[in-house]
Amino acid sequence: MAGPQAVRVSLEAVTPLFLAGAEPRGTPELRAPAFRGALRYWFRAAAGGALGGNTQAVARAEREVFGAAAGSGSASAVIVRLHLRLRSSNPAPRAYKTEDFGNRLNGRNYLYWSMAPMGAPAKHYYLPRTAFACSLAPRPGVLAAGNRLEQAAAALWLLVQLGGVGSRSRRLGGSLSASEPVDAAGLAFALQGASAAEVADELRAGLRQVRAIFQRACGGAASAVPGVSEFDVLHPSTCKVWVLDEYPTWESAADAVGGALRSYRIAAANPNKTAPPLLARTVFGLPLKGVQIQGNPAIDRRASPLWLKLSKTRAGRYVAVATLFKSRFLPDGVQLNGSAPPRGYQLIERWITEKFPQRAEVHYA
Repeated sequence: MAGPQAVRVSLEAVTPLFLAGAEPRGTPELRAPAFRGALRYWFRAAAGGALGGNTQAVARAEREVFGAAAGSGSASAVIVRLHLRLRSSNPAPRAYKTEDFGNRLNGRNYLYWSMAPMGAPAKHYYLPRTAFACSLAPRPGVLAAGNRLEQAAAALWLLVQLGGVGSRSRRLGGSLSASEPVDAAGLAFALQGASAAEVADELRAGLRQVRAIFQRACGGAASAVPGVSEFDVLHPSTCKVWVLDEYPTWESAADAVGGALRSYRIAAANPNKTAPPLLARTVFGLPLKGVQIQGNPAIDRRASPLWLKLSKTRAGRYVAVATLFKSRFLPDGVQLNGSAPPRGYQLIERWITEKFPQRAEVHYA
């Protein structure tokens, strides 16, 4: 089956887009390497769902599409390009300050706290509504590049609908949406719905199409993922997706989601003093103040298993989407303050259940 000849998606930043330039906290730069890295992550997740979490098979599939490190003789089959300044009205980047978002205790400032100047300059960011495009094209002369482009397009769809780019991308930073209707590889990039349930239906159809693309590429039906996956795998048994709610503005959405997360994780912000114990809260990600990682000096952090992002729909609404990957939290032998790390993700699921009664789960099996 021949894949698409090229893919170009017009995108818009929905939330602050914290991208590093030549200086990590200087003027941001919209560069293809940041997107290639994000595309690789979502490609691995999708390929892992089709290959039963087999790390070696996933690595081979990734090399075939995106190439390998210099010196291996494996160039990427897909060329990734970015195009900024599609609109003359693009706002200029600025340095992050809590004053930008009002009350320093609001949800937005909680989500982006590490971007503020704290012994180092503030992180710069592209403002919401910044417009640009991402294009994918097959590299000339690469065998079956068109079919590999289809997989890259599926990874881009996952990045746009479930993820983000740059710093704080798992906490509503760098969220993107398609600003114009685009269909590629059977995937609709621009969401249309005005409610959580409508968007959940759109995501369900897209996730099923993504799985079908990778199943074809990997030679048939998706393999079951045995036990606990060693990395983030997009499969109904290892990954859950919810549309949490819809909001009139990105600011109200970020304040609601960030405020719900803050009140759940910090006892001082919870009027009922019912925040979970410190070690239980590590399941949201590490490092965490007051917690030491022990048993493996090579491990000093654990990225959050929970992705939180915002999308802007063609109906003019903003929807919050949560994606939970139930991969192994930490390797065997690693302890937190002398105790075993969390083994399950019930705490995160309880947060979603309690804080977002209007949620719609995306069932994509």
